[in-house]
Parts: sequence; C-alpha cells; structure tokens
Amino acid sequence: MNNDCFFHAKDLADAALADWLNAWRQNTPTLGLFAMVAEQDHGLVAALQSLCRRHNIRLAGGIFPQLIWQDRFHQRGILFYILHCCPDVLLLDDINDRNGQPRASVMNRLTEFADAAPRAAAC
Repeated sequence: MNNDCFFHAKDLADAALADWLNAWRQNTPTLGLFAMVAEQDHGLVAALQSLCRRHNIRLAGGIFPQLIWQDRFHQRGILFYILHCCPDVLLLDDINDRNGQPRASVMNRLTEFADAAPRAAAC
C-alpha cells in the first residue's frame, strides 16, 4: 500500500495537511477521506466534518483509542487515508431504543439508502 495515501496530522490547522489534500484533489476529483481520530481529540470531529463539507470531500471514519503511525502509538491526532473513489455513506445516530432494539426510523433510513444505491460499482 502506498504511504502517500496516508497522512498523520496533529490538528486540522497543519499546513502540510492542506497541501497534501490539495495535491490529491488535483489528480483525484472523486477524492474521499477515511479519518481515524484519536479518542483524546474527538472534539475535532465537528471541525473535520465542516472542513470536508466546505471542500466537497466525502468523509468516513471513526474514533479510536490510539492511532498507529510510523511504528508508534499516538494518543493524539488524526490519521487520514485517501479513498480514490468514495462510496456513498450514511450517518446513523442513536440507532437502538432503550431496549437495545433497532429503531424503526433508523431501519427505514437504512432501507431507503440501500434501495437508492447503484447496483454496479461506480469506481
């Protein structure tokens, strides 16, 4: 796997992050990002979502206790991976009711999302 597809940033203000994203966007207009956020920096998620919306970049990812980058564990930062062609994603919050069962509204959204998905791979 090409290491150029990965980038570790301590925060979103990292100028090298902007340069890295801009270089990828020039060659990959369908660019998507998979972002792995260190748990201690979970507060960056809203800003990351806003950044991606402003630049029309699809975003997927999650929050992890620690990140592994360059053979070391990192308790802070965000590790990005370029998705050359990002599939449609659906964010589902609060999926279970207080009995632990999937909410009907969530199941309806998931069904609508799956029904609208293209039948053949777009990438």
